[in-house]
Amino acid sequence: MDLSKLITGIADFTDDAILITEAEPVSGVGPRIVWCNDGFSRMTGFSRADILGRTPRILQGPDTSPAAKAKIRNALASWTPVRQELKNYRRDGSAFWVDLSIRPVPDDDGMFRFWIAFQRDISDLKAREELVVRHLTELEASRRELSIQRAQAEAANIAKSQFLANMSHELRTPLNGVVAMAGTLLKTPLSASQREMAELIAASGRSLSGILSDILDLSKIEAGRAELDAAPFSLRDIVSAAAEIFRVRADDKGLSFALVVGETADAPVVGDAVRIKQIISNLVSNAVKFTRRGRVQVTADLTLSEDGDAVATVVVEDTGIGFDAEMAAKLFVRFEQGDGSITRTYGGTGLGLSISQSLAQLMGGTISAESTPGVGSRFTLTLPLQLSAAAPTLVPVAQEAPLATDFDAMRVLLAEDHPTNQRVVRLILEPYGVDLTIAADGVEALQALEQARFDVILMDIQMPNLDGFAAARILRRSEASRGLPRTPILFFTANAMPEHQQEAADAGGDGFIAKPVTPEDLLRGITSVLGQAEEIITFE
Repeated sequence: MDLSKLITGIADFTDDAILITEAEPVSGVGPRIVWCNDGFSRMTGFSRADILGRTPRILQGPDTSPAAKAKIRNALASWTPVRQELKNYRRDGSAFWVDLSIRPVPDDDGMFRFWIAFQRDISDLKAREELVVRHLTELEASRRELSIQRAQAEAANIAKSQFLANMSHELRTPLNGVVAMAGTLLKTPLSASQREMAELIAASGRSLSGILSDILDLSKIEAGRAELDAAPFSLRDIVSAAAEIFRVRADDKGLSFALVVGETADAPVVGDAVRIKQIISNLVSNAVKFTRRGRVQVTADLTLSEDGDAVATVVVEDTGIGFDAEMAAKLFVRFEQGDGSITRTYGGTGLGLSISQSLAQLMGGTISAESTPGVGSRFTLTLPLQLSAAAPTLVPVAQEAPLATDFDAMRVLLAEDHPTNQRVVRLILEPYGVDLTIAADGVEALQALEQARFDVILMDIQMPNLDGFAAARILRRSEASRGLPRTPILFFTANAMPEHQQEAADAGGDGFIAKPVTPEDLLRGITSVLGQAEEIITFE
């Protein structure tokens, strides 16, 4: 068998192109092609007759890389093998990619007389690479765009939060004058018509305060900034505190009001007691508001498991106006109430249930509702909780704190720059014999503390020259370095965002009460921080 024919047959069988050129280039044109296999013809469309005696430049075109061609020329000039990916062109002008490998071929005496080139078509591979590169480029562009949008969204959220904080401060300051002065006015002798007007002012102020709190809660939820503060508590205590607030309103409307709490509800569990109470309060408030006759019943129970899990279930039932399926679909939609007539008749923003559902879901729970129009409604709050080995510790609130028995001669320092709030606090405290000193900013407050001792400090946050946080930190450092007893600080402020409460605690505050306040709120706040340890108390 002729071995050369066998080798040629094998070479022709492969799909790779094989090309042999003379070693010595023709001046100015390069080495001439002396042989090619059938695979070369299939790959390029050139027959042997087309290319024999010509140079490989016949395969090059406008997009063949100059750098790649230079690399090949340099390798040929130094008689060294070379491998290069290269874009070539077929006889019909179409481009294709090859993985090109060239090496010199020595003869029997070791002299290089030929070059042999192997070409493998990698067009599909390059197309996939280009697709991957294009996708990666698009992904990187999308990532940069998302990064820009995220930065813009974060900047917008910061601006929104700052705006809300400023609006909260600006709205709560005059609102504090309305609520507090109405409460103080109601403690004076009034005619029946005057008392009715003062009560209307007070109720309107409380309503505005509730709407403002709802809007702030909504903004925190929308921004993903609603935070939970888990601590041990008793479900019985939370439900009882929330429900009992509305028992008086139910009695005033002639409604039967029942509270049924299961025995297991005494078990200490871990969760955000303040938020849970907020949800229950909203459900009970709605039940009393939308019920004209009949009853309201609150039922609470705790289902315990051996692995330490617990599920709290609070059911609020009423015999109120109820709602149909169409209205049910809107219950938890923000700013929606069943229909426009409900808003006109009963008032409200339509935010309460939406906020409550969002808070319940944030805690891993949910609120469900059942109702029959004209018969009544049943709302069920279900929350997963964890059993706690520690004793329950409720966050005190102003309504639950007892009043001090004697304010007479109590020395109180008020750090407050707004004249209206200065006047409000003076009018509230003077009838109780409180010795009140007023400082218009943090600097004046520290100067007053250098000259005298005070039983309690009422500290605003947003003040000129030196804000309340900075003043509190300076005071705490001074007390520690001089071995002085700790003076209770009650932050009394229109800055009511959660971050303000946390910063108040970090600055050394003992309590935090958000404006607007009633006279009772302020007096209970002062009472509660007197003699307190370093744990801050938040008053709602």
